[in-house]
This record gives sequence, structure tokens and C-alpha cells, in this order.
Amino acid sequence: MKKIMLLLCLIPFVQAELKFQSSKYEEKMAPEDTKFTAIYYFENTGKETIRIEELKSSCGCTVPTLDKKIYKPGESGKIKAVMTMNEKKGTRTKYIRVYTDEDPAPGSTQKRKVYKLTISGIKPVYLKLSPVFQLWYADEETPKKTIKASATEESPIRIEEIIVQNDRWKIEVRTIEDGREYEIDIIAPPIDGKVSRSLFRVMTDMEIGGEKIEVRFNGMRSKRKHPSNK
Repeated sequence: MKKIMLLLCLIPFVQAELKFQSSKYEEKMAPEDTKFTAIYYFENTGKETIRIEELKSSCGCTVPTLDKKIYKPGESGKIKAVMTMNEKKGTRTKYIRVYTDEDPAPGSTQKRKVYKLTISGIKPVYLKLSPVFQLWYADEETPKKTIKASATEESPIRIEEIIVQNDRWKIEVRTIEDGREYEIDIIAPPIDGKVSRSLFRVMTDMEIGGEKIEVRFNGMRSKRKHPSNK
């Protein structure tokens, strides 16, 4: 019995393996773009046939697809993933997990092998807002809070108008440096025990692809009291 066990230990661990040309994809998008397609090329470099059992995305905004599921030794394939950003700006990164019928490596706690792919979309932010959300508690008497707006590119950008969704909210804009830096004061509605929200659309004078650049922020008065006053 000891001899049999020894022989089994000497048998090499045979494992198929997918090799990706790159597990990361980054797309630099134009301001008017709403989505893009990433392609991940791979090859079965092992000696066993591999079956891709499942593709899982970390977000519904990213949809991965396969041409087929079974790949023989030496066979190549690709995974396509469409990422939708719509009006979102800045960098957005999501993940795709590729589950196969391969045995996990010795010592692994995984029940099946998984490969992790990264997908990133980068859309320029010509006017950066900080923060993009301001919260007032029900018992908070602070009359106003400030959003800072800063140009991120060499070209100047100016605020032409701010559209306020809820007319109970008011705003005041101050120019710190023309074309470069602004401060936007948000004036919350009076305390009345009710929840109040508003979206603020900052319209600028910069035009890309026939459309003017727009950025947004939000304000909210909660009906919850400040944690320190409970």
C-alpha cells in the first residue's frame, strides 16, 4: 500500500490552462461616447480540453460573451465584453470572472478554477466637482454647503448656468479664477421634517461633438437626525 501511495505522489499534476494575452483592458473614451467593446484573447496551452462554464461580471453595466465554451489543447478563443458608461465621467473599473472546469491548483480553496479580467473606461472630466453630494440632517441648521468646481484641462471652462431640479433648493456661484475655479453654494430648504432632494446640472460653455459639457451633483435633506444628536 505504501508503494502504491508513493507512486501516486510521483505522478505529475496534469492541468490544462488558459493563457490570456492580457487580462486588463482600458479604453480612453470621447466625451460623447456611451459604451465600448473590450476583447480578451486567450489560448488553451495545456494538454486537456477546457470548458468555460460561466462568465460573471461585477456590474450589470458590463456584459461579457463567448463565441463557444469548449477549447481543445492549442486552440485559441476570445471573450468580448461591452461596457456601458452612458453619462458617467472619469474612470470606471469593473471585473469579469471566467469560471472553467479545470481543477484548481493544489492547496487552493476554490472548487473550480477562475480567471479574473479587468475592464476600465476613462471618460475625460473637464470640470471636476468636489464633493458631488451634500447631505443635511433633519436637525442640521447649517444654511449652506459648498461644492468646488475646478477645470482639469488646459483649456478654460466656464459655468454658464446651473439648472436646479427642485425649486425649494437655491444656489449661488462664485468665481475664484475665471475659466479655472469656482465655488457653488447650495442652500437647503428649511427644516420641516420631510425628505427633500435635488439634482443640480452644471452647464458649461465648452462644446465637444456638438454638445455642451455638463456635470452634475446632488443635495439631500434627510428626515434622520444627526448621529451625534441621538
